[in-house]
Amino acid sequence: YASGKCIGVKVYILIRKCILLEISRLLNTGLDMESLSICVRLCEQGINPEALSSVIKELRRASDSLKVVDLR
Repeated sequence: YASGKCIGVKVYILIRKCILLEISRLLNTGLDMESLSICVRLCEQGINPEALSSVIKELRRASDSLKVVDLR
């Protein structure tokens, strides 16, 4: 029974991740599974989701700026 419960928990976690990834794709976040999982864990630990979103956007802008500089 214990191993069945463990499998049930693993299936629940996998389904949850798949649902979150699909929502992320529908919202065009551009986050992969690993990045999305990190964001979810941070929010679960109390990080403000709006602040996290702002940081991600700023990091993307900075990254895009560096890519433009590298192309010159």
